[in-house]
Amino acid sequence: AEDGSTAANIGERILASANAHLRPRTTVIWQAAAEAQSVPEVEDWCDALGAAVAELGHRRFVVIPALVDAGETELDIADATRDALAVRFPQNLLDWRDHLELDADGAPVEAMFEDPESGSLRLSEAATDLMASAIAGFIHAKGW
Repeated sequence: AEDGSTAANIGERILASANAHLRPRTTVIWQAAAEAQSVPEVEDWCDALGAAVAELGHRRFVVIPALVDAGETELDIADATRDALAVRFPQNLLDWRDHLELDADGAPVEAMFEDPESGSLRLSEAATDLMASAIAGFIHAKGW
């Protein structure tokens, strides 16, 4: 994981010779912050992500949509991203919303973040444990 990473960067890391030994393995892709800054940009982001996962050479990957900040009320981009990923990768999508504690608007509650006041999207230890369990369960259920 790298801060400020883009979908194109994901593809570059998949193709990097230093990571060639990882390519055949099950891959988890979770871009913490949304790269798309508007709903129309979501399709471009998904195209870039699709090109990146094509480089894996297999379909054993998990893709998790970008998080939103605690208290976020404008979820249009997050919703569009999740919906686009569900269409493109229906067998590979794991939505954090199904596993983290959410507020009435559908955003994670402050307790899910390490430091909610900072605006950082770093998950708390409890939220990290929830997501790790969800990822492991997803992979196990697939038989990967």
